[in-house]
Amino acid sequence: MYEVTQRNSYDTIYQEIKSIFDHKSKPIDGFGDFEEVICKIGAIQKTLHPSIKKRVALIACGDHGIVEEGVSQSDCKVTRLVAESLGKGQSTASTLGKAIHCDILPVDVGIYGKEEIPGVVSCKIAEGTKNFKISQAMTMSQCREAIDLGKSLARDASKKGYELIVTGEMGIGNTTASTAILLSLLDVPKTQWSQYIGRGAGLDDQRFIKKQQVIEEGLRLHQPLIQSQESQSQKALMALCCFGGLEIACMVGMFLGGKEMGIPVVLDGLISATAALVASRLETDLTRYILPSHQGREGGCMLALKALGLTPLLRGNMALGEGTGGLLLLPLLDSMISYYEQGASFFDNHIEDYMRYESGKGQE
Repeated sequence: MYEVTQRNSYDTIYQEIKSIFDHKSKPIDGFGDFEEVICKIGAIQKTLHPSIKKRVALIACGDHGIVEEGVSQSDCKVTRLVAESLGKGQSTASTLGKAIHCDILPVDVGIYGKEEIPGVVSCKIAEGTKNFKISQAMTMSQCREAIDLGKSLARDASKKGYELIVTGEMGIGNTTASTAILLSLLDVPKTQWSQYIGRGAGLDDQRFIKKQQVIEEGLRLHQPLIQSQESQSQKALMALCCFGGLEIACMVGMFLGGKEMGIPVVLDGLISATAALVASRLETDLTRYILPSHQGREGGCMLALKALGLTPLLRGNMALGEGTGGLLLLPLLDSMISYYEQGASFFDNHIEDYMRYESGKGQE
């Protein structure tokens, strides 16, 4: 019924899908942001028939040296244990994936230990990152290698026919690294830092104060080098190197690869939103190819989403990781695509079409 060619632009397809929604038997923009996200998916895929039936969650796993400062309730052993659970198909993300028909692909980007984990793709760049309170977490070479890996994963997903990617991660200590990256790149007054530093997987007051101190000390150490970089893209890369997260850098590549291959990429929470912010500094118009999912519990999540100009579709007060917030979005997108394709039009119901008015110009 609706057909377009590869020559159609993103904006043209977006508006054509919006027009189709306008002719459905409902108020104009009745489904609000959910209409917009379906328009976005179609525009990314260059079709008036958006589809997300074949989807995969790419879950990058890596350890963080900063954990030795006591910023987390658990130690780095948990990263490997959860990765093992992912490999067995028993983790939280694995259980959700089975329920919503989404494949789960865990990837070892930088877990401590040389042993490969059954069921987990081994792409280890290093055995974790260094303690950013003492030195840069990653070298620029490691950072670029991890980004390239993320791009490669997105390309491979496209070649296998996947129509949508959910970004996920596992790495004890990565809320500390992500928050430090955000605060280093965004113009947040020091007096407000505390409201964007969260408790991660759960911290008592003593460890929470320690986490704040560690982030502040890390910023004091690395910010002069970051700010000395000439361009926004160089600043973003340097912040990523200084505060680390091989899995964060890998997700940066996933977002870049998604745009390259024309695949929508779904955000999860704080960590993937941080990766998306870095990626947006490296590639123009990247947010057109990113789908937000939920408003994570960590204050930094909304800070990153606002910087990206993205509005979360879910709340939920979640703080879980593994791409779980992105996974929970998929059934809602399935429902909206079904409505878009099958919902009755005004013509079908013998109702005169509603008119779209500009705000403040005659709409009642």
